[in-house]
Amino acid sequence: MTDKQQIIAKLSSFKTLPVVAQRLLAVVSKTDADSSDVARVIALDMALTANLLKAVNSAYFGFTKPVSSLTEATFKLGMNWVSQLAISSLVYANVKKPATGYGQSAEDLWRHSAAVAVTSENLCRLLTIKGGGAVFTAALVHDIGKLALEEFVSERLDDIQARVMKEHIPFEQAERDVLGFDHAEVGAMIAENW
Repeated sequence: MTDKQQIIAKLSSFKTLPVVAQRLLAVVSKTDADSSDVARVIALDMALTANLLKAVNSAYFGFTKPVSSLTEATFKLGMNWVSQLAISSLVYANVKKPATGYGQSAEDLWRHSAAVAVTSENLCRLLTIKGGGAVFTAALVHDIGKLALEEFVSERLDDIQARVMKEHIPFEQAERDVLGFDHAEVGAMIAENW
């Protein structure tokens, strides 16, 4: 079996996006959705509810009085913020593993993804581009392909790095030349499957 065939076979066994995240994305994409719709979906998952309230009550948000319900959280933060926190929590819990072939710990990969997501959403806001929530979610999972490819990259890292050095090409091009895919293409396949 070639690397490409093995990679495709691995994609079929890759974890799916949790049902709650799928429902939440569906609700947020509706033009007539409101904060109570978002709260109802999140409330279906006790762990998510607890994680979300913990995040909302963190020093980052700086509320003087504790936020004790999802309804209150969505009222104070807004539907988009709460949705993004929830989706981030679900994605992180679902894919929390290192991308060792890329030299990234689970925490490094998560920090990078979260930083890209927040930066992307802020750029949308600054440039008055609509759909910042969708951009946030896409940016959050932009490197998901690394998790599917990491073992193949680990096994062929010397070949990939040799191409980068010898041919002066970007890592992604060398990854594509050696494996037949790059992590962005594989990430797109995973997203389509989700």
